[in-house]
Amino acid sequence: MNDTVSMRKEAIDYATQAFEADNNGKDEEAIKLYIKSAEKLQQLMKIDENKFNKETYMKKAKEYALRAAELKNKLGPSDGGGSGGGDESKMTKSNSEGSKKE
Repeated sequence: MNDTVSMRKEAIDYATQAFEADNNGKDEEAIKLYIKSAEKLQQLMKIDENKFNKETYMKKAKEYALRAAELKNKLGPSDGGGSGGGDESKMTKSNSEGSKKE
């Protein structure tokens, strides 16, 4: 349980920093932080057994990944946010596929 609490705190910290960077026009930094937060949330989905928490993590991870993708598109192909590596597009695809099953 302690791992879950510390990972949740990390995800929140990354998201908070991402919001600040985003609001201050620091797009590349915001991209990296949104992706880090989304990755932590994906890890939490695997270890937290609470169904409500898992749904919340998935919703927020998708939201952050989409925002990172928006910022990357805004920067253009040459300024892709450094080492983001396209993680958000992979995450967005897998999450959107999961929601298509309804």
